[in-house]
Amino acid sequence: MIGGLRMGKTPAAVAVAAVLLAGCNAPRGPAGDVVHTPPPPPIQPTRPAEPEPMPTVDSLGRPVPDDRTAVALLVPLSGPNAQVGHGMLRAAELALFDVGNRGVALLPFDTQGNSLGAEAAARAAIDAQADVILGPLFGNNVPAVARIAGSAMAPPPVISFTTTAEVAGGPARVMGLVPQTEIETIADYALAQGMTRFAALAPDNGYGRVAVSTLTDRLLAQGGFLDFVQFYAPDGSDLRDAAAALAGRAVQENEVLVDAVLIPDVGVNLRSAVPLLAVEGMVGVQLLGTGLWDRPDIGTDEALHGGWFAAPDPESREVFRQSFEQAFDQAPIRIATVAYDAAALAAALASLGGPIDPFGPESLSDPNGFVGTDGVFRFDADGVVERRLAILEITREGPVVREPAALTFGEAEF
Repeated sequence: MIGGLRMGKTPAAVAVAAVLLAGCNAPRGPAGDVVHTPPPPPIQPTRPAEPEPMPTVDSLGRPVPDDRTAVALLVPLSGPNAQVGHGMLRAAELALFDVGNRGVALLPFDTQGNSLGAEAAARAAIDAQADVILGPLFGNNVPAVARIAGSAMAPPPVISFTTTAEVAGGPARVMGLVPQTEIETIADYALAQGMTRFAALAPDNGYGRVAVSTLTDRLLAQGGFLDFVQFYAPDGSDLRDAAAALAGRAVQENEVLVDAVLIPDVGVNLRSAVPLLAVEGMVGVQLLGTGLWDRPDIGTDEALHGGWFAAPDPESREVFRQSFEQAFDQAPIRIATVAYDAAALAAALASLGGPIDPFGPESLSDPNGFVGTDGVFRFDADGVVERRLAILEITREGPVVREPAALTFGEAEF
């Protein structure tokens, strides 16, 4: 046991699940050490030597020893996404309090939610000698941050919060809730239930294209068939025609030729798509979705009842929600769990002793993975997060667990 955390089969396999239970007793107000690094004082002309920089201090004004592990957090603390950034900062603070590693200092840097701000924040983090960078939030900010981190004398790893898997590489890892894992998991589950023939009705945007591509590859590898695909305008302006076109091919002589249909969308488009398919005779098929469906109000639409999607187990997230609300008197944003798990992972790895670099590839790429509020996770060879997800079914009361998430990567999912 280290700081209340369980150790896995190898030193790098630090599990952060126990942190959640400790979080239930978190005090009100910000938790953890938030560090701000003021600039050095001006050089006095009468002094021949280099000036001593002002000491780094934590949020209580206490000097921070030089041997503290510096964890930089790059999130938008100003601009249109400031509310999201501050929610992630609070989650990271809570994680440090829960882990209890006083040898870690959290240094927040404002990305302003844009590329220029992210670059400036990354340079500031490098100047502060960050041992690891958590963030940025947006995928289009990751390449610049990774480039700056990679050019440092001691390049720190970058654990970004984006869901865009394609930006992983070099020092950059992707820890967001990527749709690829969700689609692979729901496809595997549907196949395990005996379904073999699939269709997809997807928005013609990056997310929809990734969803269809991932489903195609997974079914090809596992022996299923994606027989019919139809894209529609993301604003739904041609959704009626798209649904008719898909059903026109998938329904022949009143017989539906597929077992399931993937609709990787939400909101008005999703609520419209299902009845439009039904009108065209595409009934009795299993509805499949992605993490976009993971919202408590989705059960209000009766047409979606019985639909399946893959997402983190809601039970552990509920524990985190209660802990967060007790600490800050407000509900966490959905992505707060990702910030919490990233900060808890950094604090836990920082406590490792011995010759292993706590933030080196051997530690971060441990095949045994880690346990967080969103379940078991690890990074693959490309630096993209892999997760064990639960299968949820939409009911009148909202999503309910149909199949719990596997607890390890060695355990068969279905």
